[in-house]
Amino acid sequence: MYNRCARILMSGNKTESSLELVDNGGQRRST
Repeated sequence: MYNRCARILMSGNKTESSLELVDNGGQRRST
């Protein structure tokens, strides 16, 4: 779960707003 968020941020915040939202249960903590 956390790895996915970190990986998305590393890869770029293109899908971050989508996957990160799902992973964090609706909480965008990185953005």
